[in-house]
Amino acid sequence: MNPKRSGIIRRFDMLGRIVVPKEIRQALRLKEGDPMEIGICGESIVMERYQPLLYLEDTCEKHLQALAGNCSVACAILGTEHVLASRGITLLEEPYLAKKVRILIEQQKTYLYDDTDPLYLFEESRYRIHALYPVGTEEQPSGAVILLHYRDASPEELACARQTADTLTVLLKEE
Repeated sequence: MNPKRSGIIRRFDMLGRIVVPKEIRQALRLKEGDPMEIGICGESIVMERYQPLLYLEDTCEKHLQALAGNCSVACAILGTEHVLASRGITLLEEPYLAKKVRILIEQQKTYLYDDTDPLYLFEESRYRIHALYPVGTEEQPSGAVILLHYRDASPEELACARQTADTLTVLLKEE
């Protein structure tokens, strides 16, 4: 791990708290109330945005495999910031999801393809989304299940994607 140094120094208070500078929170798009996971890497403290779907990684892979097997379209499971798993597309890097996608996940809103208002997976992307079904709850948005748009998805394919999102939401509540 080779962290990018900011030159900003902070000290722990009596309760062990430390303030993350506003510039760093803005750069990482962190806002008040965002859950953070704290860990150790060697001699460093590591803070990352909490991604509950990562704890279901094997389960997500199996559900995505079943979804891809039942649907002949490219599909993916998203966290709140990045693609966690995909079938039918290969992503060579891990770019942030487009802002509109992150907002839909945060607001727990479903999206179905609309020619007049297409939704793209990334800001500068050729990957159009056909359907997005949120995973999680309004209190804890966790991600989404998506079908990419190469053709119109059948009602059965849409139902499979929605079922996958609903199942992952139930599994998250059990964690």
